[in-house]
Amino acid sequence: MPPARHPRCARYARPGGLTEDELPISDYDDLTVGQVGDAAARLTRPEDIAAILRYEQNHKDRTGAVDALKARLDAVSGSSQ
Repeated sequence: MPPARHPRCARYARPGGLTEDELPISDYDDLTVGQVGDAAARLTRPEDIAAILRYEQNHKDRTGAVDALKARLDAVSGSSQ
């Protein structure tokens, strides 16, 4: 099942996506890879996780953080990506 449509979904697809201030996790840039996984585990909306994943890929692109976010997105969306 694809993620629910959200008014900002179109922004996720654009290069750069949201700014850090717009992310559903505050002070994201200060988080370690482990903290990203912990914070993502508390999110339940696929569009929020997708926004953070896009931000991570466009900025730090840390393998562990990307993997944790993809796993969480798969878990909440019920799909395999």
